[in-house]
Amino acid sequence: MPGHLRELQKHIDNVIPQGLASEAQPRTELLNQLSKENAKTQAAILLRASDVIKTAVDNRQVHVLYGIYDMETGSVDYFDLE
Repeated sequence: MPGHLRELQKHIDNVIPQGLASEAQPRTELLNQLSKENAKTQAAILLRASDVIKTAVDNRQVHVLYGIYDMETGSVDYFDLE
């Protein structure tokens, strides 16, 4: 998987500023916020990487959401990418 770690680093770089800006937050809140930002980043990457999905979104055939799974409750919170 040549280049895989570099590609992963690019994705992490998108999330780090949110973490640094949140130093005053309790650790759990910070981890929750970073998880949400990571999920949002991954959804945006999906749209950029897939012409098929982007076209379907543009034509209002599908709608891309991202979600966070709560391990304590088993629930999923969904968020709109827009």
